[in-house]
Amino acid sequence: MLRLVNDLKELRQLLHVTVMCAPDKFPVRDFLQPEDQLTLDTAFRDLNYGMQFVAKRIKDSGKLSQIQTMLDAALLFYRQGETMKGAHLLQDLEDMIFGKPSYRP
Repeated sequence: MLRLVNDLKELRQLLHVTVMCAPDKFPVRDFLQPEDQLTLDTAFRDLNYGMQFVAKRIKDSGKLSQIQTMLDAALLFYRQGETMKGAHLLQDLEDMIFGKPSYRP
């Protein structure tokens, strides 16, 4: 089983891909086996796997629990057809892990 998340950088990349492609527009890679293709289930499997790297960054157990709850809720939204709610939750989760982006005019 191929893992797409081996550090925080890859977790962030997978969050972006999931926001853009979930629930069913993930690209098919011809060099990957069918079981290694990115789907809603494999994306969230790997996002959950990446929580171990988040735990090294965020020591507050309450905040970690909140992030995990948000990740679980995002998957549920996607499965219920609430794509925008799932995507917004993943974006909020990313802000909690990495901080909000700063924009300069």
